[in-house]
Amino acid sequence: MFRLILFTLISSFLFVSASAETINITPSDSLQLTIDAAADGDLIVLGLGTYVGDIDFKSEKITILGTGEDTVIQGLGNNPVVSFTSGENNESILDWLPLDKMYQ
Repeated sequence: MFRLILFTLISSFLFVSASAETINITPSDSLQLTIDAAADGDLIVLGLGTYVGDIDFKSEKITILGTGEDTVIQGLGNNPVVSFTSGENNESILDWLPLDKMYQ
């Protein structure tokens, strides 16, 4: 009986801790800070508007989803707008949004 209860508790903990979250943000939020706080599997949904600043996925296995052409990540002009340089793979996804000022 003890083993069954222990197994149930451990299984419940693993299921809850492995659950991905959907995080909705607006241009007044920091996209990079949101990426830094995200956990693997999370979905970050960008509300309409322009997000200023370069971003680095920092090996996070997350999805960043825009809401079409009215949602833009506008880089600072000195570096790539988006960096995938820390061993990211096909679980690090940027989808459905244009980038602006790739380099100047």
